Amino acid sequence: MMKKITLKLNKNGDNYIGEHKDYMPHGQGTYTYPDGAVYVGEFKDGFMHGQGTFIYVDGTTEFCEI
Repeated sequence: MMKKITLKLNKNGDNYIGEHKDYMPHGQGTYTYPDGAVYVGEFKDGFMHGQGTFIYVDGTTEFCEI
């Protein structure tokens, strides 16, 4: 079982809350962009990977598989 962690990924204000491997997003998590858009889904080795959902600032959602 992976532990959950909160990471501030850069000075722009990107944030990640979720599972990690060596302090890189890995497993299930939520990535929040500085403009308020959100990606909720799977990550692998620091990158979005697998299934997830983008939630845009205007409230629209988009399911994706990366």
